[in-house]
Amino acid sequence: MSADTTPPIPSLMGEADFRRLVAAVVADALAAGVQGRPAPLLLTTAEAIQFTGVSRAGFFRLRSADKLPKPVAVEGIGVRYRRADLEKWAERLKAERRTKSVLRVIDE
Repeated sequence: MSADTTPPIPSLMGEADFRRLVAAVVADALAAGVQGRPAPLLLTTAEAIQFTGVSRAGFFRLRSADKLPKPVAVEGIGVRYRRADLEKWAERLKAERRTKSVLRVIDE
């Protein structure tokens, strides 16, 4: 493993989950821009589930398998996920999907 301490891209996410993830990211970005409000930096677990676009069960499976960014504990508030960490996770996931698609074409 490299010096990068981020968790590996989950292989548990299927194509449909990936499409929901991308749709959620785009919709969230558009909503934040249209309403003129900055997107929150920290997300609740429910917001993180919505942001990733995976099912609640899938989210917790990924979390228990250490395939999601680690949440942070905010004193007096609870567990939150950094939006930037989830965005990086999604970008790595997209890059891996692209690489797998290219390799599949080359192998054919």
